Amino acid sequence: MSLPKEMTELDEALGICGCCDTKGVWLLIRDYLEACRSEYGTEDHKDVEPQWERQRTLLCGESEWTPLAYVFLSVMQRLDLTEHGTAIRCSWLTEKGEAILAILTDENIDAFEKDKYDS
Repeated sequence: MSLPKEMTELDEALGICGCCDTKGVWLLIRDYLEACRSEYGTEDHKDVEPQWERQRTLLCGESEWTPLAYVFLSVMQRLDLTEHGTAIRCSWLTEKGEAILAILTDENIDAFEKDKYDS
């Protein structure tokens, strides 16, 4: 299977070490990007608060925002996967973020893991 070059580039930019739960990292990124989808920027803004809540719950559970969550949010923005207005806690996807989200399917994540670590 030919893996999308965007996934390899993102892996290199993140510098994810193979000794950790790399699949879990990919799933977290995918789930976070999914949580960034909203109706923000359209006339119907009623989805903004649930979007913010989805992001916080994914990254912090039932806790309030943590410093570690802010680091994650900043990395996602630095990699141009998300952007934000007034508060980074309510980010939305960039075009690159949309493209990466489309690539991060279970099949691609499993194939990437196999190709990188089982070779």
